[in-house]
Amino acid sequence: MTKISAILLVVELIVGIGLGYGMGFITYQSEIVSLETQVIDLASTNMNYETHISNLESQISNLQSQLIMKSGYAKFSAYDFSFEYPQEMYLSIEGVLEIDVNKHSGLVMAKKLNKTEVLVVLWLNATYPRDLDVALEDGFSTGTGITRGQRVNSTINGHEIKYQDYTITVDDITYYGVMASWNCDINRIVYSISYLDAEEDVLSPFLQYLDSFVCH
Repeated sequence: MTKISAILLVVELIVGIGLGYGMGFITYQSEIVSLETQVIDLASTNMNYETHISNLESQISNLQSQLIMKSGYAKFSAYDFSFEYPQEMYLSIEGVLEIDVNKHSGLVMAKKLNKTEVLVVLWLNATYPRDLDVALEDGFSTGTGITRGQRVNSTINGHEIKYQDYTITVDDITYYGVMASWNCDINRIVYSISYLDAEEDVLSPFLQYLDSFVCH
């Protein structure tokens, strides 16, 4: 029995007593008014809880809609961009310029457990517009023992994009990767993607991720 139902029952009993014993009605009338006020307050509190629950359910629904499963792939859709990735990958989201992730900056990492395949998406508005060659150079400058491939000019969502493949050896294991960067003049965001795997053919899956990316 909820608190509201219990108090309503008490009110009914008191009213019943008052009606059954006319001489005592005045004595209990103030108590009835007081309890009725409590009932109204509790009902209002309950409505607030129901509104809060409804808001939470709406947020859960929105988050669930960000992961749309189709043909072995999931779709991440948030912060004004989206991309598809294998559904067996696990996502982690981190702040970059701020503690909280938002549409202005952040980092999403998708990776397979016990495997080396990793996809990282970075977005920043603080450096927009970015010289794409400088962006790639800055990216490569953070690592050592990197052998670079050819730099490629292409387009994504109507924007110029530059990407470059590379290899890196860590603990006698060779990894293969691709890095890319572009400016979105609609969102006024600099997007960067880095893909890494122990498999030599990284260009095909990288281009597949790139084709699924929508920045506006």
